[in-house]
Amino acid sequence: MQFIQQILGLMVDALRGVLGYFGLSMPSWGLPALALLLVVAMGPRLLQNVHLSQARSALGRSRVAEGEARRALEDRAFERVHADRNGLEIVAIEAVGLGRRALGERCLARMTELGAAPASLSRVRRALQPPEKLPANALAAAVLVDGLLERGLEAEARARLAAAQARWPQDLTLAAVAARLAAAAPPAGPEGAAEAQS
Repeated sequence: MQFIQQILGLMVDALRGVLGYFGLSMPSWGLPALALLLVVAMGPRLLQNVHLSQARSALGRSRVAEGEARRALEDRAFERVHADRNGLEIVAIEAVGLGRRALGERCLARMTELGAAPASLSRVRRALQPPEKLPANALAAAVLVDGLLERGLEAEARARLAAAQARWPQDLTLAAVAARLAAAAPPAGPEGAAEAQS
């Protein structure tokens, strides 16, 4: 109740300032009534923000907790946002960042139940995917691309080569692999398609 009174007080002061700026006036009962109307209209969103803050706080405290205490804090974080699709997305991504994959998957399952937007679901799924291990240097990337070509995985090899060349654009080893790959590919156009079929 005290929280609502504080919000109402702040809104009355803000409304008084805005009306004064434009040279408008309102009866003394009008400002609190307008402020109350705004609080009622914005109430659900304010409550969601409070719950999200509490969830993020519990998740933050779980960093230093161990065992059962950590699970209890994770459960509290989930409970605070279990009905809020946006809150679930935020908690899921933060949980994955903290290495709490199970909580991230739990949030994703609940988001799916609630019918979250495909873009939100995609962001959480992407966060749940383990990071791709990149080669440490250009030579390792060239060896990886050669290995993919030997196994007949040309599309994957081309993608890995493009990523490696973006990372090490001046490397001669990668340039040589690219030249071998280009020489092995049939020429583009109708003639190349005919050669590939024969």
